[in-house]
Amino acid sequence: MVISRDTVDWLLEEENPSVRYFTLLNLLDGKESDRKVVEAKKRIMAEGAVAKILSRQNRNGSFLTDGMKKKCTAIAPRSGYQPKYKGTIWQAIFLAQLGADPKGPGIKKLCEYILDTNYLPGRQVIGLHVLRSRPGDYTMPCH
Repeated sequence: MVISRDTVDWLLEEENPSVRYFTLLNLLDGKESDRKVVEAKKRIMAEGAVAKILSRQNRNGSFLTDGMKKKCTAIAPRSGYQPKYKGTIWQAIFLAQLGADPKGPGIKKLCEYILDTNYLPGRQVIGLHVLRSRPGDYTMPCH
């Protein structure tokens, strides 16, 4: 498949550092050590979608809000999956897809939060914590 120069130039615009980074790396066969790739990777954490997402992160690593707590009653919002696209786990997915630096500020805390709230050592699974009206909350394993 041939991509026009106009399209490549558009993908390389600096307003979206994630798109620029992946274009340099994957479409133009850049290397992680190339100066332009390194610069684009640094900008991912500082501006654009990644920086905007991380600006909404709580100190405990989650993205849980009071509104989420009220809206998601059957499924504990602390698990991070609900509400869809806004919960903590979704933010982790988006950050990964956007090329966030795994060693960047907030990322370790985010991963720790997800593991601390979803891992069941006894069953050795990660799952979704579900609250029931009768005794016996449980965690539904993720497959």
